[in-house]
Amino acid sequence: KFTQTQEDIIELKGCLFDGVDCLEYWSQTTGKHFTHIYLSKSESEIQCSRPCSLPIEQSLRSSSHYRIVFENESAAVLEKVQ
Repeated sequence: KFTQTQEDIIELKGCLFDGVDCLEYWSQTTGKHFTHIYLSKSESEIQCSRPCSLPIEQSLRSSSHYRIVFENESAAVLEKVQ
């Protein structure tokens, strides 16, 4: 079970460079459902080596299925709209 969870997390991190479809597919295939997404802006900088917006963030912000419920200079929290 621990190994499967590690594999799931690795797959989920792959969605950083993809879009909402990747996130939804990951949820369906793993059976792990969520209501909110936490996006660390420092994670974006780590992945890009400079301030940037990862593809998943751009995709979530433009999707009508998610809305921002909190945002500051460090992070954003998006809620899945049912």
